[in-house]
Amino acid sequence: MAPVVPGAAPAPEPWDPRPRADPGGRGGEGRSEAPGALGAAACSRCRQPGTAAAGRVCACACVRVQGEQAWPRPSENVRRAAVCGTDAGMRSAALLTARSPCPRARQAEAGLQPTRRPGARSHRAVGSFLHPAVANEPGSGASCPALTLPSCLLPQDIRNTVGNIPMEWYEDFPHIGYDLDGKKIYKPIRNKDELDKFLEKMENPDYWRTVQDKMTGADIKLTDEQVDLVQRLQKGQFGDVHFDPYEPAVDFFTHEVMIHPVTNRPADKRSFIPSLIEKEKVRALPAPCPEQRWRRWLRPLSWPRRAQQPSCPRRRVPLLWQCGEVPAEVSRSVTGPSPASCLPPQVYRGHTSLVRCLSISPSGQWLASGSDDCTVRFWEVCTARCMKTLPVGSVVKSIAWNPNPTVCLVAICVEQSVLLVNPCLGDKLLYGATDQVLESYVPPEEERVQPVQWVTATIEEHSKGIRLTVQHSKALKQVTWHGKGDYFATVVSDNSNMQVLIHQTSKRWSQNPFRKSKGLVQCVLFHPIRPYFFVATQRYVRVYNLLKQELTKKLMANCKWVSSMAIHPGGDNVICGSYDSKLAWFDLDLSTRPYQLLRHHKKALRSVAFHKHYPLFASGSDDGTVIVCHGMVYNDLLQNPLLVPVKVLKGHALTLDLGVLDVLFHPTQPWVFSSGADGTVRLFT
Repeated sequence: MAPVVPGAAPAPEPWDPRPRADPGGRGGEGRSEAPGALGAAACSRCRQPGTAAAGRVCACACVRVQGEQAWPRPSENVRRAAVCGTDAGMRSAALLTARSPCPRARQAEAGLQPTRRPGARSHRAVGSFLHPAVANEPGSGASCPALTLPSCLLPQDIRNTVGNIPMEWYEDFPHIGYDLDGKKIYKPIRNKDELDKFLEKMENPDYWRTVQDKMTGADIKLTDEQVDLVQRLQKGQFGDVHFDPYEPAVDFFTHEVMIHPVTNRPADKRSFIPSLIEKEKVRALPAPCPEQRWRRWLRPLSWPRRAQQPSCPRRRVPLLWQCGEVPAEVSRSVTGPSPASCLPPQVYRGHTSLVRCLSISPSGQWLASGSDDCTVRFWEVCTARCMKTLPVGSVVKSIAWNPNPTVCLVAICVEQSVLLVNPCLGDKLLYGATDQVLESYVPPEEERVQPVQWVTATIEEHSKGIRLTVQHSKALKQVTWHGKGDYFATVVSDNSNMQVLIHQTSKRWSQNPFRKSKGLVQCVLFHPIRPYFFVATQRYVRVYNLLKQELTKKLMANCKWVSSMAIHPGGDNVICGSYDSKLAWFDLDLSTRPYQLLRHHKKALRSVAFHKHYPLFASGSDDGTVIVCHGMVYNDLLQNPLLVPVKVLKGHALTLDLGVLDVLFHPTQPWVFSSGADGTVRLFT
C-alpha cells in the first residue's frame, strides 16, 4: 500500500488593524489602571491620562492614538442613547438588526456547553483524514481546515423553530418551545450573579456590543455594520449609508410637453346621446287605468270585513301523544384519517428506464436516484415530489450522498467521471456554505502528478448544480464516501492496479493506495469507526489497516461471485450478497469464514444494506423481492448475533429478467427504499 498523505494544519487568522473595543464598555469609568500606566500624555478629547503609548487605545475608547490613523470609536453618548434612552433600549433596538445563526452558535458565544437531544449522535468535522487515527489517537481524527464548517451550520440547529409566540408562556419552564420533531428546546443556562456580570463587563472587550435575544435567551455579539446601523437609527438617519434623501426628483410625467394626449381614444357615442337605460326606466312606470283616475276624489273606504280578509293558515298544535315523543339524536358520521394517509407515498414515479442506484441525505429529507435514462432525480421523501432533475448525458452507475450533515454534496458516477453536485436543497445557509468552501480552494504552487484530473465546472454546468468533475482513465462502477465527508473512493472497471482510487475533496488530491491488483474489485467501503478499508473481490473480502498500511484480514465469502457488501454501524459485522443467491454474515471477532449463510432469495442478490439505528438489514434480489431480517448484535462477546427473517416485501415488476437493483434504509425511520428495473422507486414502511 502507498502512504496516505495527512491533512495540513489550519492557517492562522488574518490580523485586524482596527483597535479592540473598550473592555469596560463605558469609556473611562470602568478602568482600574492608575494614571500614567500607559504614558504621560493625555487624550485631546476626553483628557484622560495614559494615552501616549503607541499602538494603544485611549482609556475612553474614543480614538486610536500615537502614530496610526485615528479610528473613531462609539462614544458613551452614542452607546447609551437608545430608542428608549438607556442601554437596555439600545440592546432592544439592536435585536432588530441581528440574530444569531442558530441556538448552538448562541450557546457557543455565551460560553455555554451546547445542548444535544437525547440519543443524538455527535458529528465530527468535515475535513479529516481517511481514518480517525491519523493523529496517533485511535477513535479520533484530525479536522481538515479546508472543509471544516462552523457548528452553527448543523442542519438540526440551523433555525429556531419556536415561532413568533409570546415568550411569557415559557417563563416558568426550563425550555423555550419545541422543534419540528416535537422535542423541547431548552433555555441556555444563565446563572451569573452580580459579581460575575461585573467581571464580565470589565474583562469582556465586546460587552458593550453584546445584546440578549429575548426569543432564545442567548447573548449575541453585534458586528461593526450592525452597530453602525443602530447608531444611524438612533440619530434619526436612514439605515442605508449610500441613500441620498435630497437627490433631485425626476418629474417623469410632466417634464416633457406632449403634443398629443396620453390616450388618443375617441369619445364614445353614448357620451353625447340620450341614455337608453333611463328611457327604459321612464317607460316602466305604470300608468293609472281609467277606472282608478276618478277614485282619488272619493272618500276612503272602510276596513274590509271578515269575508274579504285574506285567509291565514291556522296554528298547528301538537297532540298530547305527540308531545311525549322525544326526537332522536341526529347521528353525525365523523370520518377520521386512515393510517395509510398519514404515511408518505410508497411509489416514486418519474424515471423512464431502470433505476440502478439510490442515496439518501443524512437528514432523511431528500432522496437521490440514478437511472439508465441518463438523469438523476432528487425527491422529497415525505411527499414523493421530484424537486430537481439533473441530466448527466450517460447511464448513472452509482450515486452517494455526503454523510456529513454540514455539507450538501452528492457524488455521481457517469462513464469515466465523478460529478460532485450541489443539489441546492434544504437550507440556503447549508448549501451556500458548501459552495464557499469549494470556491476557497487555492491550488499549490508546484504541479502534482495525479492519476486523475480535477476539472472545475463551467458556467453552464454550475447552473445545473455541478461543481467539480473528477475525470478517470477507465469507466467507473462505484463511489463511496468516508464517514467524515472529506475523502471518497472510486472503483474502476479495469483489472489493473488502478482499480481503486482515493480522493480528497478539500485538497483536490487523488492517490492509488495499492501497488498491484488482487483480483477484480467489485465494491469498497470505509469502516464507520476504525481506520479500516474493505475491498471486496469476486470471492474474498480483504480488510486493510490504513494506519499501519497492511492487510489485516481476508474474509472468505464461500460464494462464486460477490455482488454487494454492507458494514454494521458497530463495525464488527459484515454482510455480503452474491450472484448465486446467497447472503453471508461475517463476525469479524469470531472467524474469517461466514457465521451464517442465508439462502432466502431465488435469484441473484443485487444489494444489501444495514440500518443505522435499528437491528435490521435488508437484501434485494432479481426475483423482485426485498427481504428484511432482524439482526441483533449483542455487546457480550460470548453471545452470537441473532438473525431472524421478518418480512418479504413485494412490489417491483420483473423487467428484462431484472428485479430489485438497490436497497437503502432511512437514516432515522424504520423505512426501506428499493429501486427496480421497472423504473420506480418504492418505499416500504
